[in-house]
Amino acid sequence: IEIELGTKIGKNFRISHGVGIVIGSKVKIGNNVKILQGVTLGGSFNKTAEYKNLIIEQPVIEDNILIGAGAVIIGPVVIKSNSIIGANSVVTKSFDENSLIAGNPAKLLKKIKNNEYKF
Repeated sequence: IEIELGTKIGKNFRISHGVGIVIGSKVKIGNNVKILQGVTLGGSFNKTAEYKNLIIEQPVIEDNILIGAGAVIIGPVVIKSNSIIGANSVVTKSFDENSLIAGNPAKLLKKIKNNEYKF
């Protein structure tokens, strides 16, 4: 498991089977987040208007999120609360709350109803 300095992690953060997990330095993780093995939460590079300085843009994972094994969430992505990201998904865009997300590239499979899934 590699969690870079500067990562902000909320309460009740859980890792199951920690092999191959990488979390970038400016990632923000909310409360009650669970991730499985092989997950990458990382940045993408973006140049400023002058094309001189590189800015690393990293994901924000809000509260009550399950991230499946092998998922990759990269760039300036916000995953809103109460969502599930399927195994081996590649997420490069933001999703609203209560979303079941999967695929490569990731897409919304369905909206999650209250207490439909528990983890």
